[in-house]
Amino acid sequence: LQALLAGEIRRWGDVIRAPVQSKIQLGFLSFVLMFVVLVWIRAATLIYALFTYGVYLPIDQFAAFVLGNAQGMALIAMGSIVGAFLALIAYSIAVLSIPILMRHDTDAITALVASAGTVLR
Repeated sequence: LQALLAGEIRRWGDVIRAPVQSKIQLGFLSFVLMFVVLVWIRAATLIYALFTYGVYLPIDQFAAFVLGNAQGMALIAMGSIVGAFLALIAYSIAVLSIPILMRHDTDAITALVASAGTVLR
């Protein structure tokens, strides 16, 4: 922040080489976020399977099915609700915990709890 206020120009290399205080903890947090993404993918697959049971359409007819059928609209609605919930979880995990771990020598669980607690207040 001091460099930006002084008028220095930042480059992508500065971002990539930024110092990290808790490298192992940041790696652990990355695996937690990766797990959330895997749950998200599995949930999307399950929702698709539940709402399109017995409907085998080619990809070019799928958009018409989703937008012109009550079953397709329910698929979009449920997918959006579940996706929004999992996005909120991922956001609440990452929004403050990553900067905390980059700047301070602390553990990932403490940073995660602080981040989620701040978002959910």
